[in-house]
Amino acid sequence: MRPRVTIPAARYNFRKSSVTDSFGRTLGPRKEVQVSADTTEFDYAEAWVPAVGDVIRGKVTEVSSRSGEYGDYPIVTLKTDDGEIAVHGFHTALRNQFAELNVQSGDSIGIMYRGRVKNRAGDREFESYRVKQMNGTGSAFDWNAEKRAALEDPTPDERPSAPLDAGEGDSPF
Repeated sequence: MRPRVTIPAARYNFRKSSVTDSFGRTLGPRKEVQVSADTTEFDYAEAWVPAVGDVIRGKVTEVSSRSGEYGDYPIVTLKTDDGEIAVHGFHTALRNQFAELNVQSGDSIGIMYRGRVKNRAGDREFESYRVKQMNGTGSAFDWNAEKRAALEDPTPDERPSAPLDAGEGDSPF
């Protein structure tokens, strides 16, 4: 049988105005703590559940993330005229637009839900959104990256072209 070990711990003596440890030694004066009765600022914001064509606009008050069934995804909380609303970015199109715009607290954004649409190839569907910076806020466009991409990308005259009747194994590359 193991010997029982007692570790001295600080405790409050509510009859006195001091804090003592388990040996009865006084550690110092008891401090009063102000506790707010209003805890609504710690409540989770209501989730946005849009119908096709719905738009939400507001100022970003918080950006966080959550682990879901398909991995981590961002949650962007907006302060709107109707209160705080949490936009869960678990759809790929929405998550990608949040990342592209580098959405941060303090940004004013608008989000439109376009519904389930087919991709350009027409072989699959996805949930479509449009996220837009409002009132001139947001990150600056990186024109230097565009210049670098243009320098790396050959002009149309320099691009290799494949013969129209190229079969298997007849790759121009």
